[in-house]
Amino acid sequence: MKKIFWGVSILVVLISIGVFLLPAWAPKPADIAVAPVLPTSPLDATYTVDGGIVALKNGEVSYPATSSPSDQKVTTKIFGAPTMGDLDGDGDSDAALLLQESSSGSGTFYYLVAAINTGHGYQGTNAIFLGDRIAPQTVEIHGVTVVANYADRKPSEPFSAQPSVGKSLYAELRGTQLVAVPTQPPVTAIPSGKACTMEAKLCPDGSYVGRTGPNCEFSPCPGVK
Repeated sequence: MKKIFWGVSILVVLISIGVFLLPAWAPKPADIAVAPVLPTSPLDATYTVDGGIVALKNGEVSYPATSSPSDQKVTTKIFGAPTMGDLDGDGDSDAALLLQESSSGSGTFYYLVAAINTGHGYQGTNAIFLGDRIAPQTVEIHGVTVVANYADRKPSEPFSAQPSVGKSLYAELRGTQLVAVPTQPPVTAIPSGKACTMEAKLCPDGSYVGRTGPNCEFSPCPGVK
């Protein structure tokens, strides 16, 4: 009888010790890998602009300006609509888009970014600076290359001058980074061998046209005869 008593007592003690130590053996929340939750739209992705984190919501975000009085804010928003294409060759639809950053100051800055479809949501990339107070035109995707077309001013012109020089920036993904790549800017070829300059003319409807034809004249503006 005593043997049974002592056996039951030892069993109870062992069970008590196990119950006491079980929480220490259980995996802690910090030990469990949790995948980050990514947005389902490029308009809600997080991008890196000039080393700072910009988390968009419905394509826009405002935050206090760090180098200005506390009552001033910087607003970053998507300019135009995202251009979709497969930038990393995995068969998913990624996005390339322009960001516009403005504040109460005179500058309006434009950046090229990409949002990569990971299969679980969109991961934003770093931003490539295009210019201040430029005239954005289109964002195109050719294979894995992103092309941002815009009009800028001549180096000698002030910011008050209307952008009239057509430019293009080419970029590709290098891992998770969007990197500008050197590509010869396209020119309009003429049968005689002459090439027109990449200038742009502002039309009444806000669009731009380039030079073409044997005499490198500006193309007619839409709706203008």
